[in-house]
Amino acid sequence: MKLEAESASSANICRFLALININAVPSTEAKLDQVVLCCREIFEALNLNATEDANKKSAPNLKPVSEGPAANTDDFLPALIWVVLRANPPLLHSNLQFVMRFANETRLNTGEAAYFFTNLVSFIYFRAAYNSYA
Repeated sequence: MKLEAESASSANICRFLALININAVPSTEAKLDQVVLCCREIFEALNLNATEDANKKSAPNLKPVSEGPAANTDDFLPALIWVVLRANPPLLHSNLQFVMRFANETRLNTGEAAYFFTNLVSFIYFRAAYNSYA
């Protein structure tokens, strides 16, 4: 059981590092797909953590919570920030600029990809502004 949990954790870390692959893929769609993949994995990890916390807090004689509380957007941004800081993807700012200039605007401005991309870009610009003042 512990070995399975460790291998699942390692698999999630590898998926989080999909941001590092953003530099390895040539097209804007593939770069955006890497962002979406990473962000989906962050949400999955947050949901798993929320379910585990709910199971720990439930009474011992009750059934485990199968549908735990879902992670929300307030949980997502700090987790994304942590992943970006830990992964430290090379040329991330350049790749995001490339996507903003050349990606399909419909995909970039609607739906899940737009939400994830906006959060990532917001953090990157905040960090750049913060570093310029520090």
